[in-house]
Order: sequence, then structure tokens, then C-alpha cells
Amino acid sequence: METEKGIVCTGFETIPGVSEEEMFLQTLLWAIDKCPKYKEGITEVNFKKKSFVMESHLPSPHRSQNPAFYHFLSDFKFVADKLSYTFFRIECEYPGMLNMPTTLAFERMRPDKKPKHKSYMEEYSQQAAGYIGELIEYIQTNTHQPVTHWTEIHAGKAVKGMNETECLLACGKPLDRMKSESGEDRWRYDSYTYLFFKDGILASVIE
Repeated sequence: METEKGIVCTGFETIPGVSEEEMFLQTLLWAIDKCPKYKEGITEVNFKKKSFVMESHLPSPHRSQNPAFYHFLSDFKFVADKLSYTFFRIECEYPGMLNMPTTLAFERMRPDKKPKHKSYMEEYSQQAAGYIGELIEYIQTNTHQPVTHWTEIHAGKAVKGMNETECLLACGKPLDRMKSESGEDRWRYDSYTYLFFKDGILASVIE
């Protein structure tokens, strides 16, 4: 579909027995897990409206005849117990002349004249459907701790008494997780910032 945002892929899903707030939390946790670190690539998070935008990336399936990598933005919204999504600014990265990486926006593709462009667009549609399928499976099977520290989460700050789920929502994905000498779970965010958990609850913070 072509809109003011260019070519977009849009749709909505309902998941029986799952509230829109729970879908929002699970989708945000899924997005954080996909980040290389912290909450990089996740923007425009609105906890009140239950929406956010994230940078997304999808490779061609194994043994694709025209290997490519797809980059796009995912706009997620949750209303009326539905997961609504719009994928936009879709770009295809593929081997160009001399195998140099070439990136082409979907708006500039000519599927009616170039079979390879048509192949890329059809492949992306299939991969995007699998992307949503992966998200739905995560929502249906993942469990998390209760979330109550909303003020701290909105401020992006971890404080003692928060659980691991709340710290992920507030601070994002740590660089690494390990056990300290005292047996506590330790999360490292950078050379100066560490979170220490005791039985899943934040016991101390070093900044």
C-alpha cells in the first residue's frame, strides 16, 4: 500500500484472552530483546497511549534466489484489545555491481518492469508476515514479573525494589548479565553502571 509515508505494510491482530496493555508490554519486551543493547532503535514510546516505534531488520530466508536484507520502521499501537502495526520506510539492501551493497527504497522499485524488484517486494511481504507471527508467539508464550513502578519506568530510572522486568522496561537491555561473587545477578550497562538483583528484585545500583 502506498501512503503519505510511502509504501507501507499494515494490519492488526487480536489475541484472545490478552488485554491491550499486556500486548503492549509483551511487544515492548520483545522489541527490547531484539536491541543490541539498551533500547537502541526504539523511539516514540508512549506508555499512556500504548504505542512505540522501532527500527526493524529482516534477512532473506535461507537459500533465497536473490539474497537481501530489509530495513524498515515498525509502528506499533494497541487499542480496543488489538495489536495494530504499520511498517514503513522500507528499504532493500542487496549486492549491486561488483557485489557492493546497494540500498533501494521500496518507493523507487519498479516491480512492473523489473522482475528482481517484484521478487524483493514479494519476499519482504512473506518475511514481514513471519515477523508478526514471531511476535504473536512471544506474546502468547512469554511470561514476565508484575509491573507497578510506572513513575520510574517513565523516567528511565532503575531504583531498589524494582524487578527485572521493570528494569528492562526502564533501562533496556544490559550489555551483559552475570553472577557476582556474592551470588547476586549482576547486569552491566557500561563501565560505571551496574544493577544487582537478589531473587529477581533490584537490591543495589552502582552508577
